[in-house]
Formats: sequence, C-alpha cells, structure tokens
Amino acid sequence: MGYLNLIFRILILVNIVLCISILIEKKDENSNLCFASNNGCSYVQESEYSHIFGISLAFLGLIFFSILFLLNIFISIKRDFLFLFPLFSFFGAIFAFYLIYIQFFKIKSICFKCIIIDSIAILLFLLSIFVFLKKDKKSFYKNELRC
Repeated sequence: MGYLNLIFRILILVNIVLCISILIEKKDENSNLCFASNNGCSYVQESEYSHIFGISLAFLGLIFFSILFLLNIFISIKRDFLFLFPLFSFFGAIFAFYLIYIQFFKIKSICFKCIIIDSIAILLFLLSIFVFLKKDKKSFYKNELRC
C-alpha cells in the first residue's frame, strides 16, 4: 500500500471514529467527548440542521465514510475505478462546505469535532484530485511516493 493510500485510510478512519463519538455523546448525556469546553457542540448537535429526514448527520457521516473506506479498498484491487473516489469525495466536500456555512452563519456556534470532520472531508477530496490527476497513478498503490 502506498503512502498516500495509507493517509487516505487513516483520515477516513479518523472521521469514522469522530462520527461514532458524536453518536455516543448524543445517546449518553453524561458522556462528554467534546474537545472544547464551550457548549458549541451541543448547540450544533441539537440544532434543526443536525438531522436530514430524521436521520442524524453523525450517522449519515458514519455511513458515508464507511462507504468511502470500502471504496478505497476496492480501488486498491481494481484500479480502473479510481475515478469513483474523487467523485464520491467531491460530494462529501460540497456537503462539508455547506455544513461549515451552517455552523458559522446559521447556528452561529462551532462544534470542534464537526469542523474536523468537515475539514478532513475537504482534504480527502483535494488529495483524491491530486492522485487522480497524477500521471503515475500506480505509485498510489506502491510502497513509495513519487511526486
């Protein structure tokens, strides 16, 4: 596995863990897994924007990043589908920008975990574009990094 591929997997796993921690925090009110001491996380998590069609954004994020992780593994096996990763991560990045906008301008409160998740989603898209546009895509899967 190449270094970039390993970075992708680590970033995706970080987001999966953060989504799980938000779900745990929402389920157990005594749990305080928020990194910040302010109430920003609770304001964001309890806002009208924290659910889509009654489904928690943390749960949807968990599903999205799990699919992205499985897609990364699949692409490692079948390189012909490399274009799928930038495509999927593009939608994740667009949604991340939207959620950052919501926090700053609609809710006017910041959830530190949410910002990390959104930032990583944007970073995954940017890295996937870098890999996709690289001439030597095979180095993505090798044990060396060629820039």
